[in-house]
Amino acid sequence: LMWRWGKAMVNGLRELLLCQLEDLRREMVIEHDGVADEDLKSRSQRLYDSYHSLGGNGHGTALNEDIQSAPIAPRQS
Repeated sequence: LMWRWGKAMVNGLRELLLCQLEDLRREMVIEHDGVADEDLKSRSQRLYDSYHSLGGNGHGTALNEDIQSAPIAPRQS
């Protein structure tokens, strides 16, 4: 029983992390015209690292690579 619940928790957490990566990419593309700031890039990388360590790959990798390769927004003064 514990093994099954543990597996369900890992799968659920991995899915939530993937959803967060999708939200960050959507924010970058829709709200910032494809430009990411340093904060968005670092949040994406931290989420991806956790997602990947839980066995996630594929779609999440593509999302993170898209965010990491985006131009960096200039700092607003």
